[in-house]
Amino acid sequence: MEMTIGPGSAQADDVSDGAVVDRLDAVVEALEAVDFAGWSDALLQGRLDEVSRVLCRVEAQLARLTDAVRERGFAIVEVDRPRSRRARRDHGLAIVDTDLPLAS
Repeated sequence: MEMTIGPGSAQADDVSDGAVVDRLDAVVEALEAVDFAGWSDALLQGRLDEVSRVLCRVEAQLARLTDAVRERGFAIVEVDRPRSRRARRDHGLAIVDTDLPLAS
């Protein structure tokens, strides 16, 4: 599944800033639904290569997005963690300009 999430992409004109955040929220909600605790060791061992490959892809994309924000001089700081999109507006991660002092 390919997900275009922002400016600079082939579909940037079709993606509003709100849609980008909604897509990222959907990814988080999908990941929250994943729980390996119920998997037996045998099942996890049998799927470990596949699980590892997918988790590495998730990690690489998260790093790519984070780096893109930081390269523009912004810091990503954790402010609080709502559990769903319904509670998300103005919550979650804040992007702040690193040239400005952070409020204490």
